[in-house]
Amino acid sequence: PSIAGAIRTLAAVEGGKAEFHPDLPGEKLARVVLDKGDNITFEPGGQVEFSSVPYPCLEDAVTRMRGMLGNMRKSLMAAGIEPVQMGVNPWHSPEQIGLQVPKSRYRAMDEYFTEIGPYGRKMMRSSATVQVNLDFGDSEAVLAKRYLLSQLLAPVSAATFSYSPFQDGRKAEVPAFRTKIWRHVDPARTGFPKGLERVAKELSHGSCIETYLDYLLAAPVIFVAANDYQRAPAGVTFGHWLDNPIAGFRPDLSDLNTHMSLLFPEVRPRGFLELRSIDCQAEAWQEVPAAYFTGLLYDEQSCDGALELLLPILPRLDQVMDQATHGMGDASIVKLAQQVMELAVSGFERLPPCFKEPRLSKALPMFADTFTARGTNPGQELYRQVASQGDWLSLSALRRIEDCWSQALN
Repeated sequence: PSIAGAIRTLAAVEGGKAEFHPDLPGEKLARVVLDKGDNITFEPGGQVEFSSVPYPCLEDAVTRMRGMLGNMRKSLMAAGIEPVQMGVNPWHSPEQIGLQVPKSRYRAMDEYFTEIGPYGRKMMRSSATVQVNLDFGDSEAVLAKRYLLSQLLAPVSAATFSYSPFQDGRKAEVPAFRTKIWRHVDPARTGFPKGLERVAKELSHGSCIETYLDYLLAAPVIFVAANDYQRAPAGVTFGHWLDNPIAGFRPDLSDLNTHMSLLFPEVRPRGFLELRSIDCQAEAWQEVPAAYFTGLLYDEQSCDGALELLLPILPRLDQVMDQATHGMGDASIVKLAQQVMELAVSGFERLPPCFKEPRLSKALPMFADTFTARGTNPGQELYRQVASQGDWLSLSALRRIEDCWSQALN
């Protein structure tokens, strides 16, 4: 069965337009632009990604996502394909999956990351996330607070929402395996920008920009698109490329945009905050991270409370992020996660009415009670239930557990 074929069928029903890869032979589907301007695209391992247009209120975004994913699931199931929402493919190795989208950009990335170690290939072919995109606010002070707090939330949210306890058909190396993958892909282009202490001290627009600019300039160049996507010499940073041509090519604005798209920090500023620390969630909980982050970043009281709580971890943020690979197995992470979740729930309750989509208003506190308050998360609970029947995760066992969550929520 063809995933691309099922998505093209969905596009026809939704009034979308199919676009194809210009650098691949035949009609290889690149993306579908839906009638509302949303996109369906494919990641290197064939993961299907839905990206909505911006919405003024959370209720609108959640309603659109839920409807679109429901229709996508129906189209895939009709084609004999059963979609799974998890942080890491639990059954297949990156080698078994292969490079499902072999366009030039992905081939160059695959080669680059493989030279560093095995985790880049796992990231490209095996991992999936729920990315929450939020605006910077209406003032310089709010922008700086949201940018700083989103960084500090990365390890806490990664542990809270971990859902990647299996890999390659067995128990994963650590409970939050997707987080471990990202910690080892390429330290020069993942994690956190240096200089966040300056952001915390100044809380200024300029400090946010300058710390990220330094991070951008210090990251190695992977390829030169104008040179037929040939690899850049090892260790050449974008800052170096500005002054030293590669194979006769100097970088232009297109190269800068490409380089920025190849940076993978926990929080990526793109004219908005792209929060990247969350595993893809089971259907029952897929919208909860959006409520969690909006409750923390959009409510002033919870934002200030979370900053006060988490600022002490700033000097050791990388260390805490490493601890988060153990999910809620680290006592210090559990305590922080529980305190942050309380702020998220109370902050969400204070948001304007258009944020209070009924199912979501129920799902956030239920997630908190089901997992965080008990010192666990969806991935660890999944593993606990599977381990009681043996360590093998079958599709039927996964569906049984996820259906129980959905029924409790409904």
